[in-house]
Order: sequence, then structure tokens, then C-alpha cells
Amino acid sequence: MKEKYIKNSIILFVCLIITKFVGAVYKIPLSNILGTNGIGIYQMIYYVYSLFLVFITGAIPIYVAQRVSYYRAKKENNAISKLIKSAFWFAIMSGVFFAIIITFMSKIFANLQGIDDAYFGYIIIGSSIIFSSISSVIKGYFFGYEYMLPSAISGIIEQCVKLVFGLVFASILTKYGIIYAVYGAFFGVFVSELVAFCFMLIFFLRKKQTQKINIGVYDIKDFGTKLLPLVATNIVIPFSNFLDSFLVVNLLNNFFENKISTSLFGIATGMVAPIVNFPVLLCGTICTAILPSISYKIANNEDISKTCNGILFFVFFIFVPCAFGLMALAENVIKVFFPSIEQQFQNVAVFYLKIASISIIWQTLLQIVNNILYGFGKYRLSLVSEIVGIVLKTIVLIVGILFANLNIISLAIAINVGYLISLIISICYARKYVFLNNSLRKLSFCFLSSIAMYLIVGFCNYFIIMNPILKIIVFLIIGVLSYFALCFAFKVISIKEVKSTLKNVKLGNKN
Repeated sequence: MKEKYIKNSIILFVCLIITKFVGAVYKIPLSNILGTNGIGIYQMIYYVYSLFLVFITGAIPIYVAQRVSYYRAKKENNAISKLIKSAFWFAIMSGVFFAIIITFMSKIFANLQGIDDAYFGYIIIGSSIIFSSISSVIKGYFFGYEYMLPSAISGIIEQCVKLVFGLVFASILTKYGIIYAVYGAFFGVFVSELVAFCFMLIFFLRKKQTQKINIGVYDIKDFGTKLLPLVATNIVIPFSNFLDSFLVVNLLNNFFENKISTSLFGIATGMVAPIVNFPVLLCGTICTAILPSISYKIANNEDISKTCNGILFFVFFIFVPCAFGLMALAENVIKVFFPSIEQQFQNVAVFYLKIASISIIWQTLLQIVNNILYGFGKYRLSLVSEIVGIVLKTIVLIVGILFANLNIISLAIAINVGYLISLIISICYARKYVFLNNSLRKLSFCFLSSIAMYLIVGFCNYFIIMNPILKIIVFLIIGVLSYFALCFAFKVISIKEVKSTLKNVKLGNKN
């Protein structure tokens, strides 16, 4: 049984890595096909779509997983069946409603963003929200049983289909103009969501353990009401991106022509952001894995302090060096992955990536702390921290562009400020429910080891001349080896501690 558990966990984690990698890689060739202006248009539409998408898919899997885990601990199988059926009906109605809203508002959104001709992109991608919303219920159901494999495989299928269809259609339609190429990319997203939905539905019908039970309108309404606090929490970040899609370009238009403003926005959100978000998304898989376990232990009145401290330190240990490593390799990354960036924008892209990389630290830690709060059902506390962070982010963004003359760099600085403030507030809240006692000495040496790694890689980068792709690979190896050597030398972590922490992340348990 133990060997089978370990095997399933390894297979699942590999699937999750592949999913996130393919998703991040997709944006690189797409950016080169669409160019800076085209990817800017793509991102402006996608940010609006994401606001509606996360309204459903961002909240339902987390809430359903948390409640299924709780009911499992209490042996309340009827409650699980009632929950899932209510969730399905809520997801179907919400998906149809938002698809209609996006379709009817498409021209208004495009007009406000200054991309009038691109309104049809909203209609194409808006239709896929129906499939995503239903799939989110199935994901939540499996997450609640700590069985992540169906979702992981579905994610790989979705990303691979999007990669193939999105790039093929974008390339074919490029000859008709950038707008049509953007349409092609969005059609790839539509096809990928449809295929992933079909897979998840088939898997659910084969594996489901729910019982037949009748529900009424009240049950669906009750599900939606209880979901609202978590919806509000999950919608804050997409709403901030939604504002950025309108705000940034219009603010930059005070200093540049619209095409340049859109290109700068495209570099920041369509090229740099996917690279920065890759480690953040990997951390999200850890959050997905630990939430059901935390909820299950809380329902059984178990102390989760040790688990939470272990996970927090593990995230700090892994993702702090990721941030510094990306900063050190920023220039090489931009040159290798985005050769289509015009010469006038290259230095801006490199500097933006260096500043944005720092946010990896705040984002990953915030995800874990918020999931601790979710485990206790304290969605509102997480919401407060994120709202405060977004308000400050928006203020810094406006001041940076209009008064400090930092143009698009203002967005990277504002993102850092917003996430850092949210993290501080969330930690203050979490300490009321969990005893967080990570060693300050270990965290300090971990941080110093990351800085030392940054200096070592930076020194090598300055003096060693070789092929850019080979340089990234070589420096990545140098960075990893130097970081781990320093950590073990300073006794930041031992092999025994690494094994102990990984055991707390349950990924493949079907029971």
C-alpha cells in the first residue's frame, strides 16, 4: 500500500509539472506569432474573461473540496451527494449566465479598451466558460477525496490541445491580420476547454460515489450563498487584472501612442507574467494538495501547526531561490524565449522581469497562508487582506505612471507592494488559528543563500560568453548546486527534513 501511494504521488506530481510547464511554454511561441501588440490585445481580452472564469472555477473546486473532506471525516455521504448535485446545477446556470453576459458586453468591453475590432474574441472565448464551470465541480469532488490524478491528466490534455490548436489557428490566420490571429488563439482555448470537459465528465461518471438524492431551488441557492465569501476572495486578483486591462494602457497613452502602450502591456502581461507565474502555479498545486488534508484534520480536531509550519518552510526554501534565480537570468531568458521583442523594448522587458520576479516570494507564501485560512473556513479574512493589497497596488500603479514617470515598470512595483501587504495581513490573521514558529535563523540563512546564489550566477553571467540557451542551462545548474550547497553548509535543511515535509503533501490518496 505504501509503495502504491508513493508511486501515485510521483506520477501525479509529474503530471502537474507537465501541465504548468506546457501552459507557460504556450505563451512563448504565441507571443512570437502575435508580436508585442497582438499579445497585448490577447491579454486585454483574456483578463476580462478571467474575471468571469475565476468567479466560478476559482471558488467552486476549493469550496467543494473543503466540504467533501469535512463530510468524509463525519461519514456524511448523503451530504456529499447533495452538495455535488447542488454544485452541478449552480455551475451550469452560472456558466450559461456569464457566457451570455460576455457575448452581449463584448463590443462595450472592446470599445473601452480601445480595441474595437477585436470584440469577436470575447464571443469565442466566452462560450468556453460553460465547460470550465462544470469541470470545476468534478475537480472539487476528486480533490475532496484527495484524488488529484483525474484533474492532473485533464490539465495536461487541456494545455496540450490549447498549445496545438491555439498555435496552429493563430499561425494560419496571421495572414489576415493580427486581430484574426488573436481569434485563432482564442478558438484554441475554446477547443481545449471542451476536450478537457469531456474527459472529466467521462471520468466522473465512471468513478463517482455519490447517491441519488433530490434537491430543490433552495439547495442551489444555499450553495451559492455559502460560496459567496470564497468567490469574493478568489475574484479579487482577477478583478485587479481586469482593472489593469483598462487602466494601464489608458494611463500609458498620456505618454505614448496607443500601439506602444498596448505593446508594453503585452510584454508585461503576455510575455513576462507567464514566466513569473510558472513557479507560482507550481505552488498552487501544493495548495490544492494540502487543503483537503488540512480540512480533514480540522474536522477531527487535530493540531495542524506542525504540518503548516513544514509546508511554509518548504515553500520558502524552494521559491525564494526561484525568484533570485530568475532575476539573475532575466536578460538571457528574454533573449532566448522572446526574440520577437522589438529592440526598443528589450531593456524594458529585462528590467520588468527582474522587478516582477521578486513577487514570486510574496505570491507563493500568500497562497499557502490563505489556504490555511480556507481550511478553517475563514474566507473573509483572506478577502480583507487581498482587498487592502489591491487598493495599495492600484494607488502605486497610478502614482508610478502619472507622477514618477516609471511607465510599465510601475506595474511590476505595484504588484510587489500589493502581494507583500496582503501577505503580512494574512499572516497576522493565520497566527490566531495556527502556531507559526518557523526558525528565524533557518529562514535568514535560506534568504542569504539565495542572495549568494544570485551573486554567483550574476558573476558567471558577466564573465562567461557562450550560446544563450546553453548559458541558461549551465547557469541553472550552477545556481541550484550552489544554493543547496550553501543551505546544507549552514544547516538550513537536512535530507531527513525534506522527506518529512514531502510526506505532509498528500497527492495520490484515493481513500
